[in-house]
Amino acid sequence: MTKQAIPYIRYSSFRQSEGDSYRRQADLIESWLSSHTDYTKSNLVYDDLKKSGFSTKAGKAASGFIKIRQAIEAGLIRAGDCVLIEAIDRATRQGTFDALDLLTPILRAGVSIVTIDDGQEYTEQSLNGSQIFLLIAKLQAAHNYSKALSERVAASYKARRKLALAGEAIKRHTPVWLTADGAVIAEIAQQVALVFDWYIAGVGKHSIAAKIRLSGVEKLSKCSGPTVQGWLSNPAVIGSWANSDTDADSISGVYPAIIEPETFYLAQRLLKERSVVRARTSKHFLVGLVRCKHCEKSMVMHMVNGKPAAMRCLTHHRLKLAGCQNNKSIPINIIKLVQVLTSNLAFKRALAKQTLSASEKRKITLEAELDRVAKEIGKLVELAAVVDLAEVAEKLAALKAERGKLGEELKALAAGDKVLSESVKVLREETKLLESDSIVLNAMLKDSGYAIYCDIVGNVTTTENGKQWTYLGVKRKARSNTTEGYRLRAGEGGWSTTLLINPDVAVEVPAVLGDGEDAAPEEVDIRYARYAELVIEQEGEEEEHLDPPYVQWKRK
Repeated sequence: MTKQAIPYIRYSSFRQSEGDSYRRQADLIESWLSSHTDYTKSNLVYDDLKKSGFSTKAGKAASGFIKIRQAIEAGLIRAGDCVLIEAIDRATRQGTFDALDLLTPILRAGVSIVTIDDGQEYTEQSLNGSQIFLLIAKLQAAHNYSKALSERVAASYKARRKLALAGEAIKRHTPVWLTADGAVIAEIAQQVALVFDWYIAGVGKHSIAAKIRLSGVEKLSKCSGPTVQGWLSNPAVIGSWANSDTDADSISGVYPAIIEPETFYLAQRLLKERSVVRARTSKHFLVGLVRCKHCEKSMVMHMVNGKPAAMRCLTHHRLKLAGCQNNKSIPINIIKLVQVLTSNLAFKRALAKQTLSASEKRKITLEAELDRVAKEIGKLVELAAVVDLAEVAEKLAALKAERGKLGEELKALAAGDKVLSESVKVLREETKLLESDSIVLNAMLKDSGYAIYCDIVGNVTTTENGKQWTYLGVKRKARSNTTEGYRLRAGEGGWSTTLLINPDVAVEVPAVLGDGEDAAPEEVDIRYARYAELVIEQEGEEEEHLDPPYVQWKRK
């Protein structure tokens, strides 16, 4: 049986990720394999990128060798195979006993560990001899180096924190939107500010990263989802300095702020709310907004000649009746019409999240301040349990008084009114966004809870009202098999009318609406401009058939 060589690569810092560490380790592994033809490179490749071999904190500590042990237990790595690493300190920098606990199960399974830098191969048999002393010496050296480095970094951070609290300039690793001297790099700061706008709108982090990569800013050309996550969580955007490796409070005013504090605090709230939701941002505007009434799953596009023509249940499409009974396809222009007539209320709610009133901004800031005070009180309560100092009691009393004042102000603001955009402004903004950035509009509507539902009979409903549309099928042209239009019945309260929907899948909705003199001045005009392209005729209706914000269906 062919022996496998399992590569393992680790580096601990962000700076190493931007440098040569990964490529160097990968090249060493390839070079070793080329001279050891009795081994085949495994498809199992383990890495711990920007993970520490010294730390034991969850999320920071390297876990690659633990995963290698799990792969051995699962039979994916067998006796006779080897693990390839650049040096033994890549595997771990824990204390000697902890390091041996990590490595011993791998060696006992008959899997060797090869360190390329010194050509050593560690096996269970070799460690029964003098090689054990070499291994222990290397493990101790790696641990001692990391321990000393950690202590120096902690001391440096403590000294810099003291200077920062005194308002003095300090040496620090600045974020990507600042120069080494702390000056704002405008083109990068603008993109980072957009990241917050898009995330608040509901766009996913990976989709945001893709948009940033297309910004044309060279330093952001490799932006990824984790990078976006780091920006969203970094208080440096509001000028504060905080070290994530410590429990110390952040220091404000260290950096120039590039966004408003309430925008940052709102993003933190949304990060918590969305932490368990893993929804992807859709490439097509309607995907993700349209769902099957029966199985609640998304409906997907049916393409004709490369263009979206209809939507159908994804579960039925994949599994047929074993998945869902809904085999009904609804023409795309019918879906567009329903969206045009119903999404404005959901968009208004989504827009209100981003166009906050002064009282709403203050609420977000107060909530963040209350969270900070609560954490400080928690620390002091723990301290008061072990020491009896008058200073602790005084500060605790002061913090509780501050919490009371913040709570009272927040309670008073809770009764305040919210500023919502006017209907015309909402419609115009929704129209522009659909044309300029439909992905953002899709995310905003999903975030506000908007959805369109389609069932097997052809009924189409939404989350916004009790109205129902029913797809009645195709109307053919006289003496021809050509489609004239799609028949759609719309009604409410016992009366209805029938619409003939444009079958042309190339119809783009909405029509262009500007801000100048040619802009539609009234809501009815905006809705008509968006509606008219989709409807060929409406039985029994006059030319002026809209009553905002919905169509007023006349009795037949």
